[in-house]
Amino acid sequence: MQGDAADRPFPSERQPPPHFAGRKRELAKLAELHDGVCRDRLPLGGIVLVDGVQGVGKTQLVDRFASTASSPVLNLSTGDLDQEPEQLIALMLAFAGASETEAKKAADLGAKITSLKSGMFGAQGDRPRVRQPLNAMLLRTKQQQAWRGRSLLITVDEVQTITAAERRTLRVLHEGRHGCPIMVLCAGLQHSVDVLAAVLDDNGVPDRSAISRFAAHFTLGPLSRSETMDAIVIGAEDFGIELSDDQASTLAAHSMDFPQHIHGYLEGIVETMRGRTGAATDADVEAALGHGDKARIAYYDGRLFGVPDADVLPALADAMGQSERALSWKDALRLSAQHGAEAPESTLQDAVERGVLTVDKYRRLSFGIPSFHGYMRAEHRRQASHAGK
Repeated sequence: MQGDAADRPFPSERQPPPHFAGRKRELAKLAELHDGVCRDRLPLGGIVLVDGVQGVGKTQLVDRFASTASSPVLNLSTGDLDQEPEQLIALMLAFAGASETEAKKAADLGAKITSLKSGMFGAQGDRPRVRQPLNAMLLRTKQQQAWRGRSLLITVDEVQTITAAERRTLRVLHEGRHGCPIMVLCAGLQHSVDVLAAVLDDNGVPDRSAISRFAAHFTLGPLSRSETMDAIVIGAEDFGIELSDDQASTLAAHSMDFPQHIHGYLEGIVETMRGRTGAATDADVEAALGHGDKARIAYYDGRLFGVPDADVLPALADAMGQSERALSWKDALRLSAQHGAEAPESTLQDAVERGVLTVDKYRRLSFGIPSFHGYMRAEHRRQASHAGK
């Protein structure tokens, strides 16, 4: 136990478990790639994409790795990629260890040279659109040796929101021509690989900025049961609460080894024992289960929010069966229409974009979160029982 439990922040909604657990394989691969970048002072030649449904721990994994990396870490949103090249380069150099003056000087010089080059092609005043200025400026900073002895780790979260222009910037940062030692990690929903590797841009034109190479690609799923118990036991200890193996096993079984669910049950035991430390009683655990169950259902409902005709999804879950077998897109459309969906195509598309359903390369649908499938099948049984009365 460390200090007084009252001094620690109380877990809040949408927060990861207090104790990081699991993901050893992914962390080891990220460390291997990063060591190669730092050793060779070369880009990876691809982007590291971490994807999976919301709540599975993507951002937590990226943050965990970034906290242990030897390189400075620059956290960006997709919107940060949509700025003038010299501003982005100055920001990157500053995070890589250059002084503010050095970073600005290198970026300004690169901007001047790029501007002069644009004039050679009779396009003065249109520098941001001429001859890939970001790539040219990155090359210029390399020639100026601005990156000597420096490396940088860039993280970009929620890449499913990326635009064609922002994707183009991300590709230039990491396609390898400029020679800057940069590693880029992205986290997004499970369809982010399709967003980054888009065949068409926003106007329906073939998109040459599409990203088709990945140095590594991790699609995160539930933790193992031992990892879940580790997260629960050590997470509770952070608040001065002791759980027996049986109690931790009970909480782990209800959380279904899903990081976002784990948080709900940890929050439940902390709330139940607020102001008390030491061994939890079975009554405390029982109360925590009620809290966690409500949080888990709220999570499911949040995923369904905004999906049109979401009440047809229990029927799809039932058709998939107990083994969670995939359902073809065609059959899912037919079943959705049979159960009253006014726009079956929109229902399925929105469910995929919300992380409720996932679609594989054969256009087969399944629930991205195994426990969500079970919840939807139970809902179908409730609907059938209510209809039979």
